[in-house]
Amino acid sequence: MLVLHRVGPYHHARFQAASSVLAQHLVVLETRPDSQEYPWQTADQKPTYTLKQLCGSVDPEKDPPNQVLKKQLQTFLEKFEPQVIVIVGWSDPAYLQLLLMAHRSYIPLVLISDSRKKDMKRHFLKEWVKQQLLRGFSSALVAGSQSQNYLLDLGFDKERIFYPWDVVDNNRFAEISSLIIHDDTKEKPFICVGRFIAEKNHQLLLEAYKLYQDEGGVRPLLLIGSGALQQTIQQQCEKLPNPNLVKVLPFQQLEKLALFYGQAHAVILPSQKDTWGLVINEAIACKIPVIVSNACGCADDLIEDGTSGWVFRSADSGSLLTCMKKSDIQTPAERVKMISASQKLLSKFGLQNFADALVDACQTSMTSYRRSKRSYLAAFAILGGR
Repeated sequence: MLVLHRVGPYHHARFQAASSVLAQHLVVLETRPDSQEYPWQTADQKPTYTLKQLCGSVDPEKDPPNQVLKKQLQTFLEKFEPQVIVIVGWSDPAYLQLLLMAHRSYIPLVLISDSRKKDMKRHFLKEWVKQQLLRGFSSALVAGSQSQNYLLDLGFDKERIFYPWDVVDNNRFAEISSLIIHDDTKEKPFICVGRFIAEKNHQLLLEAYKLYQDEGGVRPLLLIGSGALQQTIQQQCEKLPNPNLVKVLPFQQLEKLALFYGQAHAVILPSQKDTWGLVINEAIACKIPVIVSNACGCADDLIEDGTSGWVFRSADSGSLLTCMKKSDIQTPAERVKMISASQKLLSKFGLQNFADALVDACQTSMTSYRRSKRSYLAAFAILGGR
């Protein structure tokens, strides 16, 4: 059984791949099926896995009340009798209750995590509590090297950590984007895809783009997303030397997004904090060069600066400007070489890689089962003894 907030198209592709290789039928449980953190459309999905949902929450972004939650979780465990429980995170009430139930029933637990040590200021007491919780997990599946390093810092054994978790359907993105004719005209835009929130760092991107225009740059900029800062971003766009070169579009579903990638000159991810950055997987799959902030988790695993893409300092608009100018003067031969290098790195982050890693994590959890009273007591205390 795999438990997460909500299944989006990216998860669906992963679970389809995993369901074909797992020894036991895959059951996926959504704890917050009505969440709108990402407004995905999933009605056309036809899973080969079993999809179940919790109900009874008064807030779509929160778990159901405790007694309702416990009753439903117990019902699912009794019905499906999972050999392994895989949970995407460690802080939600649903995840903590599952830790308690798994401990009492001797069911191995697998943690899925993309957290990194540098994502936020870390406090000793909270980190100590995490260390105790982690004792109850038999294995882990992580996004990449940065999230692996964080678990290592927390005392998790390296031989029990597997990856990747953050993958997309590379073949599907390549197929859709290939419908667009690739040329090298100045009309092909820089594209930035991401929610309009502070962490995505659109302010710095637009500062760099202003400098780009000031120095005679004429390539358009396309922003795709939605969020609380949309009005602020649009106001900043209006102050550019040539605001007509910027276009803002709302959140796009996967199929349309791949078509936009196919029209791009380069994809920019300017985040000041991003545990991974799936848009970079998508862009590389579509054979588009990428410009990535060094604050993004994917930068370590998918980007060799100047070879498979460009990396800039997340707080330095001049650093981003330099990368934009480099992409502008790149020759067709250099572009082909960069795309080839990025495709090679991406080949380790595909659906099959995820499926194999999940199988390995589940097998490890069963053959080297770990059960911890400290983990149980930590979860019990966080839940307030409920």
